Amino acid sequence: MSDEQSGSEKRRIEALEVVVRTLVADLERLRNEVASLRGTPPPALDPVIPATPRDPVVIRPEPLPRAVGPARTSRSQASASGDLEQLVGRYGTVVVATLSILLGLGVFLQWAITRGLLGPEVRVALGAVAALALTALGLWMRARRSARYGNALLAIALAIVHLDAWAAGPGLGIVAPAFALTVAAAASLALAALALREGEEFLFCLGLGGALLAPFVTSTGEGSVGQLLVFGGAVLAAAIVALRDPDWRAARQLLPLFAGWYMTTGVLWRTSEMSANSHFWPAALALVLSLVGLTLGAREVRRGLVKSLLSLLALAILMGDSGVHTPPWTAVAYALFGTVTAHALRRRTAAADEGPDTWYEVVGLPLLLLGSAVLVRGQIDLPQGAWIAGAWAALTAVFLFIDDASHRARHLTVILTAAVVASVALFHDRELARIVAFAFVALAGVFTLERERGPSLLLPILLGLGLATLRAVMLYDHRAHWSYTPFLNDVSLAAAVVVIGYALQSWLVPRTLGAPDVKQGPWSAPETLTALRLLGPVAAFLWARQELAGAFSSDIATFLLISYYAVTGVGTILLGRSRGVSGLRQAGLVLSLYAAVKVVLESSDFDRIGLRVGSYLVVGAFLLGVGYLYRGGAPTVASDA
Repeated sequence: MSDEQSGSEKRRIEALEVVVRTLVADLERLRNEVASLRGTPPPALDPVIPATPRDPVVIRPEPLPRAVGPARTSRSQASASGDLEQLVGRYGTVVVATLSILLGLGVFLQWAITRGLLGPEVRVALGAVAALALTALGLWMRARRSARYGNALLAIALAIVHLDAWAAGPGLGIVAPAFALTVAAAASLALAALALREGEEFLFCLGLGGALLAPFVTSTGEGSVGQLLVFGGAVLAAAIVALRDPDWRAARQLLPLFAGWYMTTGVLWRTSEMSANSHFWPAALALVLSLVGLTLGAREVRRGLVKSLLSLLALAILMGDSGVHTPPWTAVAYALFGTVTAHALRRRTAAADEGPDTWYEVVGLPLLLLGSAVLVRGQIDLPQGAWIAGAWAALTAVFLFIDDASHRARHLTVILTAAVVASVALFHDRELARIVAFAFVALAGVFTLERERGPSLLLPILLGLGLATLRAVMLYDHRAHWSYTPFLNDVSLAAAVVVIGYALQSWLVPRTLGAPDVKQGPWSAPETLTALRLLGPVAAFLWARQELAGAFSSDIATFLLISYYAVTGVGTILLGRSRGVSGLRQAGLVLSLYAAVKVVLESSDFDRIGLRVGSYLVVGAFLLGVGYLYRGGAPTVASDA
């Protein structure tokens, strides 16, 4: 055989092998799709070894046809439809079945009770028999038929155990409530152990939801909120301990939701016989669950779970406020313990390398809990609010010294924000002192930001300046017109301090945040830095305008405003031309034209001819200056760069 014939034979064999491999791959894919629709594992495919042809056969392999768009779309739609069908058939039906069985048992018990057909002991015995029967059936299904379906039956059986324990204890009084709750807690631990052993998140969520639903199914309106919260706390604590798999995202999200459900029920379940301290029992539940998660929760799920529970703690403190009968220091104690827990969470997770971003633990949670503490009974407007804020500042100062330098800026953010809260409470009856205090806290934040280079310090800066501006505007609105000398009264001086704060902020903060050694983020965007630079000039402009608006008399105030707009407009144009900023030039041009419009509309009402003529002359002179500046046209765009 010549070399040419040998090469041709080799090419034909290679082409045949390509065709066979393609057919095998297509067959394997089809078998996998059929197996996925049936819910069974795909059958093994025997390897196919292509035989070598003896006779030379001319094979011209052509490119395999690709699936066109509609066919591929129909297959994907069929696959999606099959997945949805499997999801509903496998999980949805079990959920509905669980709820139906629990509700059916509850309705049956209520019906039997109202007709006196079943005594308390018989009812409890029937519940135990039902739980044992479902347990046996579930174990049989796990061993013979379907482990997943058997697990669902076991979850229903455990939920009935909870229901039976609740009925035997607080519901019917057959056994002591403490014993019934102990049985319920033990059943919860058994459920958690089963879910942990099987590694099935759905079983875990199903059993936990059924257990927490059990008291509500057979509730007769009796019992106490304390017993309900203890029961829920035992179940949830067991679930927190059992939750170990970091991939169980649904379970991690459901646990805080279940806790919030019980806390909300505890808040709404208030009676006249309840003591004032019992209004904070839902907050106690959130705090206890947070401590359980901190100390016993798995490292992989601890951080997110405890943060969610501490957020619920702040909400529960606010919901527990019932007015004059609420002891405020109880709320402060819960919030303070929650803050310590947040710091402990951060230090423990940082040691375990569970995420470097701890802003919420260092800043968000402490300030959220501080806000909940001072808002109870309106303590933020009372002197004790300053003591509460001081306690938070002192606690944060402890961690400021024991933590590493990477958290200094965030700790200082909490301390300065607490100072803002203290200023609200300390000067609640001295408005001018409160405005100055706000401004000084903001100034302290500006200088601290320049030193520490922490963007979180923007919070106390903007908060202090914003509150100072709001209170100053309120004073200006209540000040009588034509009865003060502009810039030379106590309100004007307090507002001047605020303007100085804005000016220093506009000078130092953008320069600091735009530096290369500061962590980049939304605060370092050019638009943000430009807005921060403009705060100072805008605040100064509005302050002067407000001072002139009510000075001396109506005619003089209008004349001063017209002159102010004209002078400011020309000055802004000159500044924009010297700095090459088109926005400043355009703003100055608008102000100059607004002065002209104002003089035409309002100067005719002047009683004094001198003011009327002076207004026209001042505006005309400055507009001539504007025209002179634009005599050669507006500067080019290149000069604006």
